Amino acid sequence: MILPLQIIYLILLVGAMAAGIMYAWWQRASCERSERIERSLSQRYVRIVMSVILSNGTLPTRFPMIEMWGAKALLARVLSALASSVYGADVSVLGRIAVANGIDVWLLRRVHRSRGVVRAYYLSQLARLPLTAKVVAQVDRYANDSNRFVSFYTFLIRISNDTTSALRELAEYKGRMTRFEISEIMSLLRRGVLPVACGPLLASTNRNLKLVGLNIAREFGIEEVKPQLLAIIAEGEDREIVQEALYALVSLRLSLAHREVAERVNLLVDAERRSLCRRLAYEGYSISALSPLFDNPERRYLEGLVATYKCRIVCMPQL
Repeated sequence: MILPLQIIYLILLVGAMAAGIMYAWWQRASCERSERIERSLSQRYVRIVMSVILSNGTLPTRFPMIEMWGAKALLARVLSALASSVYGADVSVLGRIAVANGIDVWLLRRVHRSRGVVRAYYLSQLARLPLTAKVVAQVDRYANDSNRFVSFYTFLIRISNDTTSALRELAEYKGRMTRFEISEIMSLLRRGVLPVACGPLLASTNRNLKLVGLNIAREFGIEEVKPQLLAIIAEGEDREIVQEALYALVSLRLSLAHREVAERVNLLVDAERRSLCRRLAYEGYSISALSPLFDNPERRYLEGLVATYKCRIVCMPQL
C-alpha cells in the first residue's frame, strides 16, 4: 500500500523531471535561436565590411545591432578574420571601423580583465588590426607577461604598428622564436604589413632574424638567395638553422648537387634523413638527382615513396 507521503514524493519527482525536460528544451531552443541570429548578423557584418573595402566607400556610422549583447565580440572576430585573409586591399579601413564602433576599446577592456590564454586570444585579435598609438601604448604593459603567448602578441602589435623599428625589435626578441611565432610573423609579411628584405636577414648572426629570412625565401620563392643558403648549410653551427636552410633549398626546388649539401646530409641522424627523404619526394625530386646523397637504405626508402601514386598524401603529414 502506497502511503500519502510516498505519493507526494512521486508527484514531486515527476514534476522535477518534467521541469528539467522543459528547461533543457528551452535551453536548446535558446541556443539554436542565438546561433541563427549570430550567423545572420555575422554574414551581414561581413557584407558591410567587404563592400566598404572593395568600393572604398564611406564608413557606416554604426553597425546594425552593435549594442546588442555579443555583437561587439562578433564584429571583433569578423574584423580580425578579414584582416588575416584580405590581401592587396587597404586594410586601414578595418582600423577605422574598429574605432568607429568601439571595438578597439572593447578588446582592450577584455584584455585588462582576463588572464593567460584568454588574454592572449584578445591580444591576437588586436594584433590583426591597424591600431592607434594610444591603444598600442596601453597594450605595451603586457610585454613582460609571464604567459609567453601574451608577451608575444604584445610584441606583434608593436612591430605591426611601428614597422620602422621592426628589425630591431625582432633582433632583440627574448628567447628562441617557435615555429608558431614565426608563422604569425610570416602572416604579417604576406599581408604586406611588415616589409622586410630577405637577404640582410640571412646575412645576420641573429638566430631569429635568420629563421625569418629562411621562411621568407621559402614562402616567396626567392631563388637568388641560393649562395647564402649554401653558405649557411656549410658553415652553420645551429642544427635547426642548417635544417631550415636545407628545407628552403628543397622548397625552392633547386639543385642539391653541391659538396656542402652532401656533407651536411651525411651528418644527419636517421630520423632527419628520412624526414628529408619525405620532403624531397613531396617536392618531386627524381631518384637519379638524389642518389649521390643517400646510402642504400635511404635510397630504397626514397624509391618506395617516389614510386607510389599517393606520394603527396603519404609524405605531407610526416614532413
